[in-house]
Parts: sequence; structure tokens; C-alpha cells
Amino acid sequence: MKQEEAVRAAAALGSPFGRRFFLYDLSAEAPDFSEDVPVLLLNPKGLSFGRAVSAALAVRDADTPVGVSFGNGDTFVTTLEAIGEYDELLGAGAVVVIGCSNTRFLEDEDGDVCGIVSGE
Repeated sequence: MKQEEAVRAAAALGSPFGRRFFLYDLSAEAPDFSEDVPVLLLNPKGLSFGRAVSAALAVRDADTPVGVSFGNGDTFVTTLEAIGEYDELLGAGAVVVIGCSNTRFLEDEDGDVCGIVSGE
């Protein structure tokens, strides 16, 4: 799935969760968010600790609450249910940033997106 398609698929997920999903390649540069909304950064392996912290601080400097989830060096799967565990931190209208240029979405037999894979 190309990144543009993944962005569209992610945007479609926003409705039932009251939040929007953005794909952002954190390995390229720190994100620049203009909206004052909570952000959850999910980064895969390959993103250095320093760059992840820089990205988090760039968002924090914009007075935006940030949650950073670090991978353990392995490819990891983040299901929508797992993202739901951050509801207290994020609240309605939150933005979830999946920091990986090759992030892809998992689909069930009906073609509905049921998870997100970041990594190789």
C-alpha cells in the first residue's frame, strides 16, 4: 500500500474514534503540527532515540500533549484496540502519528482495517 493510500485509509479510521490519523516519516525530520491537539507518536526501529525526543519536543513546544511509544528494535504491530488504551491521554479529536515511511495497515477478511504495522 502506497503512503498516500495508507493516509486515506487512516483518515477513514478517524470517524469511529473521534480522532484523525497521520502518517509521518519521523526519520526524515521533526514533525511540525499547527493544530493544538494531543499527539501520539508511534515509532518503529530505525528511528534514533535522539530524533524521537527531538520530534516529541518539537510538538511539546507547541503546547501539545505528546505520548511517545518506543519499539524494542523488532517490528511491532499496534492494533486499534491498543491505541484505544491511550484514550485517557489523547481524548477525543487526538492525532495519532505513526512515524514510519513504510507503515501499512492490516485488513480483515471483510477488507476493514484492523491494525497497523510499522517496520520492515
